[in-house]
Amino acid sequence: MNDISIYFDGACTPTNPGGIGSWGYIIQKDGKNIVEDCGVAEDGKPSTCNVAEYFGLISALKKLNELDEAKFPIKIYGDSNLVIQMVTKKWGWRKGAWLPHRKMPHLKVLLFEALELLEGKSFTAEWISRDYNEEADRLSKLGYKKFIEVK
Repeated sequence: MNDISIYFDGACTPTNPGGIGSWGYIIQKDGKNIVEDCGVAEDGKPSTCNVAEYFGLISALKKLNELDEAKFPIKIYGDSNLVIQMVTKKWGWRKGAWLPHRKMPHLKVLLFEALELLEGKSFTAEWISRDYNEEADRLSKLGYKKFIEVK
């Protein structure tokens, strides 16, 4: 069957913006978890939830490429409507060019990194509510906890 799904999430603790951005993801094949991971964005510098969300997606896509599973259609799920809409080119795009919102030009680098990792691949990306993203949410918070324990 080779059904590949990515669930990703990000958090910014203790405040957004300005807290530590952490991320988590789960990659599933045929409905079974094959890998999950978590970490912090930007080496723990002050961040935002949006940046952390992108780090979750990008980290998952990099791992998927390492696993050589990206040759199959990919279903991407996240509770960040901003990331989902930008990656699917529904928000911020005009005539094929990205025109960032005046408050979000810093996301361009992350958006383009995600799109580069998706280039040539068959994928869909869908927003899901937090209720359906609990495991990725748990991992994003675990990324923060691990970072704090090391400090």
